[in-house]
Amino acid sequence: RKDGSEFWADVDVTALRDENGQLRGFATVTRDITERKQAQEALEGANRELEKRVEERTAELQAANGQLKQEISDRKRTELALRQSKGRLKEQAAQLEQALHELHSTQAQLIQKEKMSSLGQLVAGVAHEINNPVSFIYGNLDHASHYIQDLLHLLRLYQ
Repeated sequence: RKDGSEFWADVDVTALRDENGQLRGFATVTRDITERKQAQEALEGANRELEKRVEERTAELQAANGQLKQEISDRKRTELALRQSKGRLKEQAAQLEQALHELHSTQAQLIQKEKMSSLGQLVAGVAHEINNPVSFIYGNLDHASHYIQDLLHLLRLYQ
């Protein structure tokens, strides 16, 4: 420029020739494209900044995506563990129900056996109480028979 500052320029140079085709000189057209160049550099800077932001955001999203995948995996493992635990608990509940049924059955059998044992002891006691007088009578029948025969003999003598 006239003031000595530099600028971006687009220069078109055209060769000038006479009628015989001899080179007579050059014609130049110079256009100041500094604003266009500055706009292009600003656009490229903005583009670089956007690319940098996109890369940063992509990295953030990939990290968040990785965390989400890990959380999903953890939740799936937890859900599977819960299902397995639920299955085990159902199985244990069924076993406890069966054990309770067996306990009630065993308890009823014990009560029945206790009743039978008490009845047996009662019958044994009654038999013992009947057996003592019967044994006494049976043991003394021979003696009573002799006494009765002696009495009958005495009665015959008094007759």
